[in-house]
Amino acid sequence: MATILVVDGRADNREILVSMLGHRGHRMVEAGGGREALALVRSERPDVVICDILMPIMDGYEFVRELRARSDIAATKVILCTAHFDEREARDLADTVGVCEVIAKPSEPDDVIRKVEDTLGLRPPLAQEVPRASFDLEHLRVLAGKLSQKAEALHLTSCRLQALVALNLRLMEQRDCHRLLEDACHGARELLGARYGALGVREGGSGASTCLVASGMPAAEARRFGAPELDRGVLGEVFRSGRAMRMSRPFSQTRDSGLPEGFPGFASFLAAPVSSPGATYGWICLMDRLDEARFSEDDEQLLTVLGSLVGRCCENERFFREAQLHAAEQLQFLSRRLVDVQESERRDLARELHDRVGQNLTVLGINLDILGQEFPLGARPELRSRLEDSATLVESTADAIDNVMSELRPPMLDDHGLLLALQWYSEEFSRRTGIGVEVRGAEPLKRVGQEVEITLFRIVQEALNNVAKHGKASHVSVELDQGNAECVLTVSDDGIGFDPALEPSPRRGHGLVTMRERAEAVGGRFDIGSIPDAGTEIMVRVPS
Repeated sequence: MATILVVDGRADNREILVSMLGHRGHRMVEAGGGREALALVRSERPDVVICDILMPIMDGYEFVRELRARSDIAATKVILCTAHFDEREARDLADTVGVCEVIAKPSEPDDVIRKVEDTLGLRPPLAQEVPRASFDLEHLRVLAGKLSQKAEALHLTSCRLQALVALNLRLMEQRDCHRLLEDACHGARELLGARYGALGVREGGSGASTCLVASGMPAAEARRFGAPELDRGVLGEVFRSGRAMRMSRPFSQTRDSGLPEGFPGFASFLAAPVSSPGATYGWICLMDRLDEARFSEDDEQLLTVLGSLVGRCCENERFFREAQLHAAEQLQFLSRRLVDVQESERRDLARELHDRVGQNLTVLGINLDILGQEFPLGARPELRSRLEDSATLVESTADAIDNVMSELRPPMLDDHGLLLALQWYSEEFSRRTGIGVEVRGAEPLKRVGQEVEITLFRIVQEALNNVAKHGKASHVSVELDQGNAECVLTVSDDGIGFDPALEPSPRRGHGLVTMRERAEAVGGRFDIGSIPDAGTEIMVRVPS
């Protein structure tokens, strides 16, 4: 068992090495900087020191030089770590101060362990005699190069972060779900510089149906791919586990990856789940970086963040759909309740008119008849004339009350059904307005529900009322088809029509809204079509 000192300014980097080498049975010691490390080398006498090159205050080279300058600890073995070790100058400089090995970050665990084990078996290194001025110049040049690389990396990270924020804002503003997915897929491909991109999710955030959007190919080619199986292949593992995955091996069969048949082949890919804290909705994947490099850990983290953003958007859309459905159900319930209340009030008012006003008019008519019979024929002709006028007025008022009661609650509808009630009402409408109305239809074997009958009757009432007020029509056609599953009502006229794209007048608009609400209250559908100077047609479909 050896004692190993790990020196790095970042605790997470130290933790990786400590965990990796401690598992091999070595005694691990940590330091966050060069000064602290020098003190620990004196007190702990480690067999090897693993030190990062770029650290604040004292970098790795300076640490090793200070170490070699102190005779009691000068023989300590040192391994340097660097995230960008690919320069001959850096290795040459490391050799001058007696560094045993250089480890590039990231490295495979087996490579790190092998280099540490090899170093433990070496004789203590001897530092070369290098003039101070020459070492300082080379030291400065190497560090300047590394800092330049760090600056470039930071600039790239900053640009990616700005692009990610801009993409996030664009996704938040997008209201069309399919366009949102297309923007996310295209944005991810551009952000990470990939050749192809694909995004598959469950439509509406739930259910069995899925949709796929692809980027990096002609739109016509992207549209021909079928719906993806989200749990198939490597992408299925990403979907089920909720974890990102990157691979570098040729995919000759798209089925291995989980993409639809016919998707272009690729050599490497990166995939991340499209998820929110509560659910996983699909996956987003990128294939083949344009610079032919492998997808990195930073790429994986960035795509994971983007997948989470898209997942939140999918979740928001699901919540919005559920809220819309709930609102529609509530509106339908309230509309149905309103219709029920209106019909109840109509029945009550019709009953009151019959029981009170109607009966009083009847008694008044009888009294006037009695007075007329007892009045002498030749006496006071002007009074007899007034009695006869009063009797006629009472009779016409009684007829008007009967018509009002029929409008409020047509007895024909209760007694004989919808078709005969519409025929009766159309005849009365034609008699009052002079507009011809033709009613076509057949008596059903079984009457539809009372709620549906009164709804369709009121819609015809409102439609004919609109014709009389606004349509300027000479003929109206009412067609009723009472099927077993669906009842279809069509009302068409030859009037002046209107432009549906323009906002209707308040009075006409109120009538149309009322008809639509009545139809939707019983689970029906209301459609209207109109052409200026060519008439209007209303169609209502209601489940039987």
